[in-house]
Amino acid sequence: MTEYLRSLRKAGIVDVNAAAQFMRRDAGGIDLNDRGAMREGDEELDEELAESQGAAFRLFLSHVVLEHGELWLSEDEMGIQAAALWLPCQPQQFGAEINQVFARELGQQRVGRVRTRVMPSGSNSAVSSNGAGTDNQAHVAIPELLNIANATAPDLILSDVALSDEVDPTSQDGIDLVQDLLRPVLASPVYSRFAALSLDPAIVDVLQGLGFRSIATVPISAAAVVWVGSADFAIHQV
Repeated sequence: MTEYLRSLRKAGIVDVNAAAQFMRRDAGGIDLNDRGAMREGDEELDEELAESQGAAFRLFLSHVVLEHGELWLSEDEMGIQAAALWLPCQPQQFGAEINQVFARELGQQRVGRVRTRVMPSGSNSAVSSNGAGTDNQAHVAIPELLNIANATAPDLILSDVALSDEVDPTSQDGIDLVQDLLRPVLASPVYSRFAALSLDPAIVDVLQGLGFRSIATVPISAAAVVWVGSADFAIHQV
């Protein structure tokens, strides 16, 4: 059994570059635009695009997440092993660009270990009538996702739990790591209501074990469905 010797801390501005690199290391894991095979010359363009998008994500972490939300890191002697990104309520208030950054980064979350299965019972399908099944589906769905999350009046929205390849979220050690990563925010006296978004059923299982309930599932591409949950911890017993 693998033991995770780790430290847990809230990220600061000095952590932005390392956190962004860790969270974006599999950028492009989901093809949000269903482009299919690369054409000649696409690789160079993708490198330029990735550099531009990486800079946008670092600005997003610095000026939205760190200033108005929370970013927590779990580290060991090899570096960052897990990261939890909490958005402020109504993130759209920071400008239309937030939807573009959020759509791109949500689509690039790690999904290599995501198991195919029906999402938890009690979830309501929330498919947008505009863009469903089209190349624009993800960008149409992102505002819908945020609206669903914001409708629960959360203090914070958990938008990403990123894990290293060494962490198996279905194992007891992995479950413990994710729970430890989330617990400082969930148990904080500053917050009581939360929403959460996840592409990974293993993370959904952990969230439900912590007291989140399913409120919707939203397709963001032909291959990806986002689970939306909420929790109210007015009495902090996490």
